[in-house]
Amino acid sequence: MEPTHGVIELPDEPSHYTDTLTIPEEFLPILLPPPSCSIIDLTNFTIPAVDNPDTQALDPSHFTSGATLLNTPPTVRILRSQPVPSLTEIHALISLVPGAVAQGHHCLKRQMHSTLTLTQVPSQMNLPLWVLSYWEIVHDLWIHKKTWTMVQDWLKNNGWYASIYSTLSPVCWKQDLPNESGTTFDLAKFLRDSWLGDVQVAQMVAQLRSQKMDDGIWLMNNYWSNKLVVGYRKQERILVKTGDTLKEGSIKAIAFPVFIRLGTSVELPSEEACGNHWVAVVVDVAGRSILYGDSMQHPAPNELISAIQWWLSDWGTVSDNFKVDNLPCGRQTDNESCTLYAINTLAGYVTPLDFPIYDKKFSPNKTRYQTFQTLVKYFNDTNADIEPAVPETTTTTTDPIPIHPFFAPKSRKAPKTARSETKRKREEMVNVGVKIRKTAENNDRSDEDSSDDEDSGDEPMGDEEDTPRREIVLLPVNRTCSTDLKVEVQCIMVDRAPSSVVEKLQTERNTPAANEAAMKTGTLDREVRLGRKERLIKWKAVLDLGVTKLFCVGNFAGLVADLPVWRELWMDATPDYTPPTCNMLLNDLIPSKAAKIISNNTALLKKERNLTISFDGGTRHCKSHWTVHISEQNRSVHLMEVNNATNKRHTKEWVRDLALRWIEIGETQFCAVVSDSTGNTLSARLLLANTILTLLALADICHHCNNTSKDIVKIAYFAKAVKVVRATLQKFHQSNHASFLLDRANEAQLQKV
Repeated sequence: MEPTHGVIELPDEPSHYTDTLTIPEEFLPILLPPPSCSIIDLTNFTIPAVDNPDTQALDPSHFTSGATLLNTPPTVRILRSQPVPSLTEIHALISLVPGAVAQGHHCLKRQMHSTLTLTQVPSQMNLPLWVLSYWEIVHDLWIHKKTWTMVQDWLKNNGWYASIYSTLSPVCWKQDLPNESGTTFDLAKFLRDSWLGDVQVAQMVAQLRSQKMDDGIWLMNNYWSNKLVVGYRKQERILVKTGDTLKEGSIKAIAFPVFIRLGTSVELPSEEACGNHWVAVVVDVAGRSILYGDSMQHPAPNELISAIQWWLSDWGTVSDNFKVDNLPCGRQTDNESCTLYAINTLAGYVTPLDFPIYDKKFSPNKTRYQTFQTLVKYFNDTNADIEPAVPETTTTTTDPIPIHPFFAPKSRKAPKTARSETKRKREEMVNVGVKIRKTAENNDRSDEDSSDDEDSGDEPMGDEEDTPRREIVLLPVNRTCSTDLKVEVQCIMVDRAPSSVVEKLQTERNTPAANEAAMKTGTLDREVRLGRKERLIKWKAVLDLGVTKLFCVGNFAGLVADLPVWRELWMDATPDYTPPTCNMLLNDLIPSKAAKIISNNTALLKKERNLTISFDGGTRHCKSHWTVHISEQNRSVHLMEVNNATNKRHTKEWVRDLALRWIEIGETQFCAVVSDSTGNTLSARLLLANTILTLLALADICHHCNNTSKDIVKIAYFAKAVKVVRATLQKFHQSNHASFLLDRANEAQLQKV
């Protein structure tokens, strides 16, 4: 029995039994990953252990009428650390829920495991009955997580480790696909050495339909061919829509895949004998022929030919004189790629210029990988206009909820608890992407609407106009949200960078509109048409860029922007301009300018060759930072990332992944990786070189020179010189007066040091 999602349906029972098994909406973001999160985030999501042998067995005696304490977000989070019973026990207990509820039992008495380090868990607790639904979903989550983890291993083993992030991050872990194409979970089979079945064939046919081809050629999927065979065996009129169009004469050819069985003979599958091979069939109505393409070069099953002729005759097309001929296709050399060959055969018929027939250079794994990427792009483009649903939250007034002593907050730590709760809510936001997207759209609309408002041109521009800009950045959330949203935030920040705004305004000014009348050279017609407000907008953009450069180049503290004397200076100089605040500089202008620089550097580096990537860690103000640099062959160095890694474990795998993300600029563009040889940096360098075989693992020369110098000063010959130098340095280090005399002597050019 397959696991289900969400609400467990109980037939012929009152609805309140179903409500008892429904997980409250406010707990869903805490217990389960949102359906819109990417595959990368799913594999990193922590879920309870499944089928642990030490897990307490479930039985009907565990039903109890006691109250549960798992009714607040902090307490519900405990479920993520508790092992889950077997699926058989869960289903058995779900069937007994109606009777238990009728007897007044609304909870399960269960032994708890103390696995949390910061929260003490009681040895026994009463769990709400909806925990059965949660456990059932966890089993399904484990299947998804295990499958996509195997996909990552498959990509790694086939040499695409550097592309794991870019390949899987655009895919939502739980999303229905259009055109009878199953879900995103069905796409996982393309990135594994597994059989491609009905769903995968339907997905490839759906994508192939989106290609440009003759309107007279109808490309049908495998479900269509299945109905054809079933209708022939039952002698029932089927496929009415296609038949009506065929009778009208609008169809030149019908192409479709067919599932057959290879055994002692070639035949169509049945209930007793399942199919094991895919072929391609084209019914050329105009050429009065049936074309059959088999990558194993077997003849067409007689029953299939009879079914096609019967269906054609049933819709008024005389098919007795249809000849059976071969459909050009590649020659299969393994036992697993017949699906790819069948679809390639159909593609070669409907769009021969875009899809050549497979030859001896055919690589099954590479084709699977390319097909996965093509399908992801196709389905994302198809669903581009569909926004993810954001669950609405409602506030209700209930009786006071009893709090167990284990979870009761201490009064003296109330402020800290409040801050932690706020931080936790930010980390668990599931609608960040929608908020960012809608905020950007609203800002664009606001700019368009305000351009026509002539009355607002004389109003001074200040923080009020820049308020939406602070909503769009969300830097703390950008570190914890899903990877696809990080990319979206990055793109928005690049577009809102001060230099990007100035470039856009200059382009608009220098480029006349399409319907703009020609103006005489040397006149002020254009300036008069622009008006005061448009000039102020461009002026403000230029000044914002200048202030951003000043604070960055001059290394000014952000608090300077909030000093009254700073703002009074601008008010006296330009009353119509309000300078950005400290919050706006630190959370908007400077980060967006940094994103713009990184975007420009990335575009430049993609055109270069023989790049070298280097990484190192350091500590500043009790915070750990890791930097990643990329050097060109002309010795130009680009700082690509400064990662605040204070709360992360700097393992060799983490350091490797830090650098690997930037190698996605182009794996073939890099020739070497450089780092020092201290612990994990050395291991990460070697690990990266083993992952990408074209990289040379080089040690940092500066550290080797330092080690050489240390060895030299240990030689006895230099002992006296070292002693004199140390005594001299110690003297000037400890004596301010001696340092003053030395500085004065330098100024008087009496002695040089």
